[in-house]
Amino acid sequence: MGHGDETEPSFAGLRSLQASQAADPSAGAVALIMAAANPLWRVRAIVAANPSAPPSVLDTLCTDTVERVRRRIIANPSASVEHLRKLADDPRRSLRYRAWADHRLPVDELKIRTIAPTERKAFWRALWLRSLTPEGASELAHSTHLLMESAAAYSPALRPDDIVHLALRPDSIKAILATRSDLPEPTAVFLASFGGFEARQALAAKPTVEPKVLDALIKHGDASVRRQIAVRSDLPPRTIRRLAGDRHWHRGGHSLRRVLQLLPARDPRSPRPSGNLEP
Repeated sequence: MGHGDETEPSFAGLRSLQASQAADPSAGAVALIMAAANPLWRVRAIVAANPSAPPSVLDTLCTDTVERVRRRIIANPSASVEHLRKLADDPRRSLRYRAWADHRLPVDELKIRTIAPTERKAFWRALWLRSLTPEGASELAHSTHLLMESAAAYSPALRPDDIVHLALRPDSIKAILATRSDLPEPTAVFLASFGGFEARQALAAKPTVEPKVLDALIKHGDASVRRQIAVRSDLPPRTIRRLAGDRHWHRGGHSLRRVLQLLPARDPRSPRPSGNLEP
């Protein structure tokens, strides 16, 4: 097959001058503009990643017919918000995901987008990637967008002050926060008192629950959460005494007093309720 029959020349076949000019950060605007018009897509891809490429060149390459050229723009540190905004609406799904996850694209740009149900998981993954830095997690935490706040609430990089901020958001966000292992005790106490049923359930199910959090959960009017606490094996004596006086009826027609009496033997130092068993 002759050279004229090749539809996609290999990189080794490119003229070295074209390739070197396209990659040279000190190349002039005219040279890069000419390289961006090169018929070989590999040369255009090199220009797309060049941090010295003029904005007008990147504007043109944002609509290049070859996906790998457009993709290199996202990796370019000189790409502007406008370039990322265009790529966030790219017809190629994988490119849209990359643009969504880029920290240079403001969260407000994501909030105004209508995400198709088929792309919701990918949108969540993009938010998760954005949340892996303290700055990205903070930006999502203050977005007032429930899906973005959810990603921030799960983030291991979330700052303590952002945790406090999210504790004031709707119950669905509070429920996610309650599962965190690094939840500050004052915030955990707040969630136990005002966090909604799912948040209290999550707190009561943790392997270790601070005494003040236990107190707040027991004081709350949710009898099913108190029953969940009653079956824990690590309750201090004073907590067992408080639960033994609970008169609310629970599943199976038993009060917590009855539940505690039916539990397997606890630590012998822990008091057990006495008196007649309730029906």
